[in-house]
Amino acid sequence: MIELINEKVTHKTFGVGKITCLNNRYITIQFDKAAKEFIYPDAFKILLLLDDSFLMEKINEILKTKENFQDKEVKIRQIEKPLKKPVQKTKNMNHTDLDGVEHMKIGEIARTILRKRLENGHVEPDEIELMQTKYYSRETFHIQYPLLLRTKNPSGDKPVRYYAKPLKIWGHYYYLCSEWYEVPANNDRPFLMKWLILHK
Repeated sequence: MIELINEKVTHKTFGVGKITCLNNRYITIQFDKAAKEFIYPDAFKILLLLDDSFLMEKINEILKTKENFQDKEVKIRQIEKPLKKPVQKTKNMNHTDLDGVEHMKIGEIARTILRKRLENGHVEPDEIELMQTKYYSRETFHIQYPLLLRTKNPSGDKPVRYYAKPLKIWGHYYYLCSEWYEVPANNDRPFLMKWLILHK
């Protein structure tokens, strides 16, 4: 995550302020009269402007990556057909591609195929940043928690709702969200498959 603490920003209504707190979801800014909290990084689209032009450019790159990814339209093959054959055993399946994925449960896809896509270095750092936000994870994967949770202690206790084994991406360790569903009322599978197809 970009280091923004103590950086000066200008708000259209509240004027000049200083960033005092930043996490994967929100940014807090201390203005003259009060502290205000905004959604990060979305608030930089129209509400906030950083004094540091270099950092502002980095924020714009993150916003652009987010918008471009959401705007992509692809044709996704139908994978929700009723199974006519017995489910194949995981150990006999090739997780290097999406062949046979229709026989896998969504949690298994996340633990194996998604994990490998993330660890192989083909996902840009800007998107890794976005995957640590609840908003992007909900819009892209239809899950209710950030897809990735960064940790400085991969041997420590795992957080709730995340798989125990951390991933290593671009030199940093992350926990991968384990909350995946594929029921009529809450089906994350099409969203995950869309992302995987885009990142083959």
